[in-house]
Amino acid sequence: MRSPRVLGLLRRFGLELLLAVRPWDLAALPDVVRACADEGVPLGLWPMIDNESGRWANMHNASIFAAFARRVAEVGPRTLAIDLEPPFEVVRNLSSGERTLRTLRALRSDGRVFDAARTAFGELADELRAREIDPVGVALPLVLSDRD
Repeated sequence: MRSPRVLGLLRRFGLELLLAVRPWDLAALPDVVRACADEGVPLGLWPMIDNESGRWANMHNASIFAAFARRVAEVGPRTLAIDLEPPFEVVRNLSSGERTLRTLRALRSDGRVFDAARTAFGELADELRAREIDPVGVALPLVLSDRD
């Protein structure tokens, strides 16, 4: 994502780039940030951890996700998007039609897990704002259907 042609079009139309960042992208990230800055393209980053850890931010991986998001934020994006979704495996199972009790139970937790996640994500958002990075929460509305 460093093509001068693409970055020129983003700048021309006044668009901010929101770039997904996976753990294996960290090494190349400074070059992308620099290219965007050189072309005057505002940059937002969208951290996603490995699939085994759940990929998206959720109550079951809050500390792992927040640690990765802090690493991504070190490059100084304008925005950091936090995608709040159930664990990757759960979403994959539900979207493939699997409606087992085990899959549905993975969406629940006791109040302590939820409270710890709320604290972890609240602290992350406060830290980002203190660094003048806009935290943006994104939530996919999931609806379970009883259709066959």
